[in-house]
Amino acid sequence: MELNNTMYVMEYGIVRFSPFVETEEFANIGIVLIAPEVGFFGSKIQSRKYSRITNFFDPLPRDIYLSATRQLNIELSRIAKVSANYSIKQRYFDFGEKQITRLVFQDLLRRKEGAIRFSPVKLVLAADPQEKLQELYRHYVDREFATPVYNERLLELEVRGRLQDFDLARDFSSQKVGDGTYQARFPFVKTLDGSIKRIIKPLFLGQERPEAIIDHGNKWAYTVTRLRKAGVLPKEILFPIRPPKDGQKRLVAYKEAIELLNGAGVSTILADEKAKIIEYALG
Repeated sequence: MELNNTMYVMEYGIVRFSPFVETEEFANIGIVLIAPEVGFFGSKIQSRKYSRITNFFDPLPRDIYLSATRQLNIELSRIAKVSANYSIKQRYFDFGEKQITRLVFQDLLRRKEGAIRFSPVKLVLAADPQEKLQELYRHYVDREFATPVYNERLLELEVRGRLQDFDLARDFSSQKVGDGTYQARFPFVKTLDGSIKRIIKPLFLGQERPEAIIDHGNKWAYTVTRLRKAGVLPKEILFPIRPPKDGQKRLVAYKEAIELLNGAGVSTILADEKAKIIEYALG
């Protein structure tokens, strides 16, 4: 494809792997991008470093991910060939190559079945679609696993492992807790006779920006305050915390976040305090 310095409007979608619809969790695993003005349809799917994706889902057998992405790659290859053929043949018709490429792309992103989902269509301006495809992949997929969301998920897996070591994991389940107007999902909820007895919510407070640490702590402080007002929480709830590793401003922000949480009636401990987690879970 011959390209010059002309900037083209491109459309792209983020490919998401979401094996458990009920939890609404997903991981970004690829990018699909089109540049209708030059008849480009391209994609890139994570097919090598998939263990960090399967581990993200508690953990998930790798065959499920590999099967889903294998079928997706077959379909994307077929679509790319169809799009390329139409780009040549249809440019002489009234609707032209631009429309064919866009129609195929939009039809793909509308699909909702199975473990593969797509983000809403996004627009970007660039000169080289292949280069932009690689750039978007690095941003959305390679960096996906350095985010606070991912770190918090890993923290949940650590806590689940500790509960399993003492045969306690089966007593807890992920549940939405609320009063019908406001609700929040907690990863570890223990109920007895229909009443919530224990809640464990691992919390990552090691964000890069100090204000992000305070914001995340404040979000959960508000959530607990609101749910306590509704009378749907047990007397004591436990938040195992992963603090920032360094940085004076981050540590000050962390202290403020802990004060907010404690003020809302949350019992906070360090995530490494295994004995305290087990002691609470047994109560």
